Amino acid sequence: YVLPPQFLHDDEIQRAIVEALADRAMGGGSRRGYTYSWVPLHLADAKGRISPRSYLLAFKKAAEHTAEHRPDHSLALHYTGIQQGVVKASQVRVDEISEDYPWIRPLLQAARGAVVPMTTAEVSERWSADCLRQMKEDAGTKLPPRRYTNDPFRKGSADALIDDLVELAVLYRTKDGRLNMPDIFRVGLGIRRRGGVRPPR
Repeated sequence: YVLPPQFLHDDEIQRAIVEALADRAMGGGSRRGYTYSWVPLHLADAKGRISPRSYLLAFKKAAEHTAEHRPDHSLALHYTGIQQGVVKASQVRVDEISEDYPWIRPLLQAARGAVVPMTTAEVSERWSADCLRQMKEDAGTKLPPRRYTNDPFRKGSADALIDDLVELAVLYRTKDGRLNMPDIFRVGLGIRRRGGVRPPR
């Protein structure tokens, strides 16, 4: 089946489709955001890119959760199901990027339980000697961190490693210079953010 072109480019048509399937707002009225814009915001990496698989997984999990926990809901997708869909999509996205860049996982697992945003020092302080040793071992199997490995002035430094994570859109810098993480990675890694989707316990 090929979607009509207007389905791909018309925001109003896309919004109408989403609102035919899901609650218009993410609970508690518009204060928590509208579903149509909330979903892509929470599935995007730090450069605004979204994997099509993340969309599909999020909505699939949302439908399953709604059917199991909200069977009497008037729409196919309850907003709590959509939240659980984002959790599932995040877990899978973390696995995907860790498969391509195995060195990422030990660095980010070291931040489990932290609250973002964090300063550069707070991030690097979580990288113990064992964590960095594991990172280096994993970096030898596939694409290594580019700046950490090759930068003539910062080779082997935490700053270079952080810039590698920023380049991969796993981290981004806030206006005040701290480091934050988009939900598509944060939730699946058990990293917290005030007001954000809760990671699974």
